[in-house]
Amino acid sequence: MRLVDESRADAAWWEDEGRRIGAELGSVHAAVVVAPTPDDAAAIALGIGAVQGETRRVVVADLADDTRALQRHVVGDDPHGVADCFLFGVSINRIAHPVAGAKNLFVLPSGTQSVLDEEIYRNDRWRRLVAGFREVGALLLLVAPAGAPLLADLVGYTDGVIAGGETALPAGARTLAVAEPPSGLPVAGADVPSDVASPAATEGDPAAAVETSAQRSATRWVVGGAALLAVAALATAIAVRLPERRVAAAPAPAPDTVAAPVASIDSAAASVAPETPLVLNPADSSQATAYSVELAKFSTPLGALMRVRDELPGSVPATTFGVVPLGADGTLWYRVLAGVAATRRGADSTLAALRRIPGVADSAAGVVVATPLAFRLEEHVDPGAAPGVVNDYRTRGIPAYALRQADGTVTLYAGAFATPEQAALFTTYLRAAGIEPALTYRLGRTL
Repeated sequence: MRLVDESRADAAWWEDEGRRIGAELGSVHAAVVVAPTPDDAAAIALGIGAVQGETRRVVVADLADDTRALQRHVVGDDPHGVADCFLFGVSINRIAHPVAGAKNLFVLPSGTQSVLDEEIYRNDRWRRLVAGFREVGALLLLVAPAGAPLLADLVGYTDGVIAGGETALPAGARTLAVAEPPSGLPVAGADVPSDVASPAATEGDPAAAVETSAQRSATRWVVGGAALLAVAALATAIAVRLPERRVAAAPAPAPDTVAAPVASIDSAAASVAPETPLVLNPADSSQATAYSVELAKFSTPLGALMRVRDELPGSVPATTFGVVPLGADGTLWYRVLAGVAATRRGADSTLAALRRIPGVADSAAGVVVATPLAFRLEEHVDPGAAPGVVNDYRTRGIPAYALRQADGTVTLYAGAFATPEQAALFTTYLRAAGIEPALTYRLGRTL
């Protein structure tokens, strides 16, 4: 089935070229796609998506302002798109449109504002978003005008460029693959809106120079391991359900064997530890709901968030995630937690119940862990309003959950931790989201 409008000249050719080179891009997780026109680039991206979508999720984002070849796959009258996500915080899940006739292929339209904007092309959120795609094994294709002055910045966040023929590319851009053009097509890259010129382009910076893809190797470039993500990655993380790479749950280290904390939540090696937060209610230690069930570990908070927010059934209580350093080098892992219990016996019962829910924890998964501490987000929340407030926090990337208190109100928490030192690893995460950490012994029961 064709994904392009065959009445447009050479559209089918470019789609077929995308399908041809798509089979060779299994190790790529993010790329900018350029061609003589944005529609040609979109056809290449759709062809790649049709092939790669057989084994993983593929998202094609329109960074060229309402590219017709992509817009035809946008269903409904919601005008929001990529620009609205970056400028106004609209959820990416809301703007993702599945491509009919293709497996695991989604399109993100440009949106209500021009996407050819420095605030978007140079936004460091791309780096974290790309790391998230790499973590879950998905593929992000960014369709852009070939000669956009800010193209070099955008490419720098990805694995490289997929080029249509002799398309002009930013100097130094890594070429992942070349789609061979029909005969007689010109080199693209000259006709680009002038109002998106970057300082480098307007001041004659040599980095803004372009050269053709014919001068480059078509050898694929694979990025090494991505750095662990900070909270901003979660605030902009794509919410389309993507397959996750998980690590089976393992017993948490005892408090006296926890490795030294690192400087921030996105670094696995640092010389200065975050300040250990004070527990605000030490007198409540004997009343704490001190146990949780660990379901899985992830190497980035994005993977953990997507498990908590997008994959676990709503019947699973008090889902959240924390962070724990493991191994001799103190590498950070983000562990997904569920349920609360005041005693280990109660937590064992919770684990048994979770194992009866399909897809949550099989007979070999899940382990009870001591997690008496959590960061308090809000107190005295009305029980009827609590689910909506929790959802608002999770939309921002905060793994909030609600516990009912003795007076009938609800307290909202985030995370769950064995010690204040372990909780310290989460403080950077919360502060980056604009939340001042308030560490407490966790009280209450599930709703």
